[in-house]
Amino acid sequence: MATDPVERELDPEIVASVVRRYWRGSPHFTHALINADAPASVHVTPGEALIGWYQNPPPLEAWLLVFTTAAIYAVDPKGTTRVGVDSLLGYEFPESKTDTIDLRILTTEGERLLRVAGPDIHARQDLFRVLMIIRQLTL
Repeated sequence: MATDPVERELDPEIVASVVRRYWRGSPHFTHALINADAPASVHVTPGEALIGWYQNPPPLEAWLLVFTTAAIYAVDPKGTTRVGVDSLLGYEFPESKTDTIDLRILTTEGERLLRVAGPDIHARQDLFRVLMIIRQLTL
């Protein structure tokens, strides 16, 4: 796990490639088309390109993650939190591979929780997809 702050700027094409690679095959991820709009609850910062979004399956569909070339937007019933990919430092490996619904990530602004959960095997795999995305973007 990376924990030391490093000044870096990630190439947007690399970010998009990593996100697309790890979400391939997930029934809960929607790949954005060219000039697609983010889900209505997310206002993407100008200059960022939308890659796609992860929709938690019921009963947690109110939580989603929107991926852009510069950030991950964590949406929950209380609002939206933007986590810049350049602020990512690492993650805490979940204690359980089957009962975990939140991934704790470490950023230059502190800890954040990303909810990636669901009642089926795909959703458990999806938590580890997000973990691998964070891992690749913090190498």
